[in-house]
Amino acid sequence: MKRNQPIAGIVLLLVAFPLMAENAIEDDIELPFGQSYDVYTGVSYKQNWIPAKPQWDQLLVNTQPGFDVYFGWRFHSHFAGEFGYEWTANKPLSTVVNPNGSLLGATNNSNSAVTLTGKVRFKTGHADLNAFVPFSVASLGWEIAPEWILSVGIGGTKPSIKINGGPLNDTTEPYISQFSSIQGRSKAMLRAGLGVQSIIIEDVGLRAIWRYENASVLRARGTEFSQNTATEQMFRNGQSITIGLFVKF
Repeated sequence: MKRNQPIAGIVLLLVAFPLMAENAIEDDIELPFGQSYDVYTGVSYKQNWIPAKPQWDQLLVNTQPGFDVYFGWRFHSHFAGEFGYEWTANKPLSTVVNPNGSLLGATNNSNSAVTLTGKVRFKTGHADLNAFVPFSVASLGWEIAPEWILSVGIGGTKPSIKINGGPLNDTTEPYISQFSSIQGRSKAMLRAGLGVQSIIIEDVGLRAIWRYENASVLRARGTEFSQNTATEQMFRNGQSITIGLFVKF
């Protein structure tokens, strides 16, 4: 339960949001989207921090840069439904297994060191419910109308994993050539975020959001590096930051 506390906390904020929004209206804070129920689209740079579990972290990087594109409909002045797609780059990470050394149960029985290089990419289609709490910065002299963003959603995520190198041989299990057939399994991943956004020029806005994601549900399966074809958890829960621009219509 502890690992999902950030998501539970943001859900509670969403439940309490109507009172917060009413207070904002009573204080005559200008709403950047007004009452026109706009649609909008945007693109953001995304930085993931999804750490791999022990030993896997010798082959898979913990930070994955990428991008997020999304389309939303502000069906209420304080709420929006949003759909998008995210992907990250393939960053390589290499590790050396010395003679008689082992990694993930595979032993290097050769007389020379073996180098393995792993890459991981995350691809996520997501659906989010966003709530917006306007706040005033008039005292700072800024001619903008910023809003806090509270976001909860679900993402269909599949890790794409490739590991090259080897081979690693073992006397008790037939490790076939190399760690080459690891398959990420598609899973539903919960996500929750806090952020801020504001229209900065006409219909163009700037947005930044921090998100927590229960990436520990993600699994993968390998059929060549082990006789056991069951799926395995390879990652811990992760976080991400997205920063980018959006346009409303």
